[in-house]
Amino acid sequence: MKSYDINAVVSANMAEQYGLTFMERGFYEILRSFKCNTEHTATPGIGTIAKAMGCCRNTAKKYIDKLVEKGLIWKTERPVVRPDGRKWNDTHLYTFVAEKHGKPVFQESRDVKVQTESPYQKIKTTFEEARNELRKLHGKELCDRAFKICIRNLRTGVTSYVKNPLNYMKSVIKNIVKESALEKAQKEYANSFDESDVKDESNAKKQEKPRYAAPYSQPRKTAFHNFEQRSSKYSNDDLEALIKEKNGRR
Repeated sequence: MKSYDINAVVSANMAEQYGLTFMERGFYEILRSFKCNTEHTATPGIGTIAKAMGCCRNTAKKYIDKLVEKGLIWKTERPVVRPDGRKWNDTHLYTFVAEKHGKPVFQESRDVKVQTESPYQKIKTTFEEARNELRKLHGKELCDRAFKICIRNLRTGVTSYVKNPLNYMKSVIKNIVKESALEKAQKEYANSFDESDVKDESNAKKQEKPRYAAPYSQPRKTAFHNFEQRSSKYSNDDLEALIKEKNGRR
């Protein structure tokens, strides 16, 4: 069964068991799609939840608070405070206590865990440490390229649940090496065709015979030219006399 099917089934059971409304069930299903099964927690942003449900951020906060009031989840605020004391951002940790304990557990007070670094900054630091360690084996250029790919994936949410950044970066480096080898083989294959085409053209030019202009020849006479002409036996005076004689008869 696929993950979204499991989320739909679980949310339907929770709705039937605890009397959730249609909207509450929808928000529970969205939250559960980000769930870490080992710790029964999820850390999606309010904007992400609102976008998935097609509503505004305030509506998302409203229905999440309703799930908290019913004891299905706990919400822990995790504000990020900079070293100078200014508040930078708010993130939340959602714990699925009803699934974890098998019954609703009501949250008496909202927990607050102050962070000096955002989750993005923390995992970025671990990737930087992995990059520095792998530079000893694979070189600076290759590791920097892999690091950029990891950070790009991190921003899109792909690496948000990576447990071991070092192994993840190793796999990225391995894929880069494979792609480079494939590109090199494709270029060599294409170049081999280009060289063969040049050779074929040169061979074709060698095999071509020079064309010479056909020598000029007299037009061939037809069968009518083989007959002897009777008028060739008469002179001009004789021919003129014959013409006058014929005209006189008329």
